[in-house]
Formats: sequence, C-alpha cells, structure tokens
Amino acid sequence: MNQMHRKSDSPKIISAPLANDMKTLTLILPILLAFSVASPAASPVEDYIAARDAYAKRFAKADNMENERDRDAHEAARRELETRLRAIVGPSELKGFPKEGKITLESLAEGDEGFGLLDGLVHASSDETTRIVVTTRELLDRWLAAHKKWWGDKNDMPPGLEPALKSEAFYTQALSTDAYFYKFADIPVARPAGATFAFATLVGRAQDLGLQMPKEVVVTLLRGEQAYVIVARAAATVEAAPQCVQAWKKAEKQALQKPDRYDELSEEAYRAYRRCFAAQAPQRRYFPAIVRQAQALIDALPTK
Repeated sequence: MNQMHRKSDSPKIISAPLANDMKTLTLILPILLAFSVASPAASPVEDYIAARDAYAKRFAKADNMENERDRDAHEAARRELETRLRAIVGPSELKGFPKEGKITLESLAEGDEGFGLLDGLVHASSDETTRIVVTTRELLDRWLAAHKKWWGDKNDMPPGLEPALKSEAFYTQALSTDAYFYKFADIPVARPAGATFAFATLVGRAQDLGLQMPKEVVVTLLRGEQAYVIVARAAATVEAAPQCVQAWKKAEKQALQKPDRYDELSEEAYRAYRRCFAAQAPQRRYFPAIVRQAQALIDALPTK
C-alpha cells in the first residue's frame, strides 16, 4: 500500500497562539468570509465542510508549510475547525478520558500524513493506549461518500455502510496512522440497547507484508446521531497458531523463488495467513480477554 493518506515527509507543525499574531488572522480571514458569504443558509455541517475544503485549497499551495507564517496559519485553521466540530459533535462523557476532544485532522494539506482523516473529535487516554474518535452520523456519512474512491484501486472501501465500517480501508483512511490496518480476527460483541451497529476486530498495522501479530483492537459503534471509533492496545499478548506461522513461512519461501511474481504471491500468502489466524483465534488462550476488552469498551460508551 502506498496511498495511506496521500502522505509526504512533512515537518512537524509548530503551534502559535492566534491572539499573539494578527498576521495569522489576516491569512485565514478571507477564507472565513468567502464561505460564510457564499452559503448564508447552510447547516453547521455544511459550513464546516466548506471551511475545511477552503483551507485544503489554501494549504495545497503552501510548500509543506516550511515557513513559520504558513505553520501559524495552519494551526489557526485547525483551531477554527475544532471550534466548529465542538458545536456539531457536542461534549462527550467518556469515563477516564478528557471531556473535550481534539480535532482529528492532523493536516489540512493534501499530501501530508494525517490529511483526510475522519472528521470528528478524538479523546485520548492519559497513557495514549486508547483513542476514541467521536463524530456524528451526518459527518460520517459525508466522509464515507467523499472517500468512496479515495485510493482509486481494488483496496477502496466496499459499498454499503456496514461493509465499509468493517473494512481495512475505513480504519486506514479514518484513523491516525502511518501504516495500513490489517484485520486479523473479528471479535464477537453484543450490540447494546439503542445502538444500530456494533463491531470489533483485532488489527495489526504494517507498511510491508510480513509475519506479525496484531496488537490493537478497533471498535465501531453507531447509536442515535453519534458514531464512535475506538483504537485500543490489546489487553492480552496475541499469538498465532503454529500451523498458521508454518504455512506463511512456506508460502513466503515459494514466493521468493519466483521474483517475477513475488508481490502477487506474497499478498496471496498474507491473506491466507490472516484467514488461518482468524479461524484459529477463538481457540487461543488470549481470545477471551480480547472479547471482554472489546465488550467493555462498547459498554463504557455514553448511552445517549
């Protein structure tokens, strides 16, 4: 995979308070005025999307924000969008997490890592082992529509709400990462009262194919007008069944013997390895702890 979020090796963005630099305000004010005049009757979500897209055009011309002026303007734009998202998403009572989340969008410049993430607010635990993205159904639906052909290849999200929310493409495009999300085994969870969708899966992140163990749980829940996507470090050490490891090593060796078909064969072998992993996971010692963890994450979410 080479199109995670249309990445580039951009420098870290340096924050600067807007109030201390009036020049920054002059950079973003024309954008604010442009979309506010153009859409006087727009909804808050439409206003947010218009502002976000206007900023994306503004920073598409910034050369990876290599100067302080562009970096300051970029941070001011993110703060302004975050304010809009707070009004749309509202406060979230998440036990053990900050009440106010941060904007998910790490970059507004296409080509940067962190561009195009799911619009919402992310709440991170103090140890950074769990992150909860909170958004609304309207924002989610609009984001899914815009990302329908985000990569433009066979790895794009499948059609339909539930298939999309269960796909590797959704996790990879929606969540903060520098690698692809690979599904290893779905986790059985009970859908709580009032929820229309609940799903959990065991995932691993990687930039290249290889023998690896999944180390995180991803949980997605839709309840009313709210949507939640959680990424948490697995509560137990995950191990693959020996037969799955042996099959992978054998297939990898065969792929190496055919360099002209190596990519194709290694991808097939990796899919087979993960199918084997998924079939064997429920019988492994760690799995009950993972199931309890996923269900606990769901049950801890707000009921309203």
